[in-house]
Amino acid sequence: MPGSSGKLRFGREHGLGAGVIGGLYVDADGTVWVGAGGNNGRGGWRVLPVTGVWRSEGDQFAQLDAAAGLSDLRVGAIQRAANGRLWLGTENPYDAIVLDLM
Repeated sequence: MPGSSGKLRFGREHGLGAGVIGGLYVDADGTVWVGAGGNNGRGGWRVLPVTGVWRSEGDQFAQLDAAAGLSDLRVGAIQRAANGRLWLGTENPYDAIVLDLM
């Protein structure tokens, strides 16, 4: 719902469970991707009870399936590659999560 500034604001009432956003990406079609519990900007990671990845579905957000192993990720970056894959930067610098979600 647009706020007084004309910007869209989303929160828990829209299904977004992230208290701290570590990664945010908007696809060309307007789909919003949100990663929770991200980097604190000082070389460390926030330790919060809410982690995971959410995707917008209309004016609501849905957390990605825990069976895919995405529910306990702390995300610091989200980016879409030229080949269409979605990349998630996580707290483990040796892991790159790649999703074939279009």
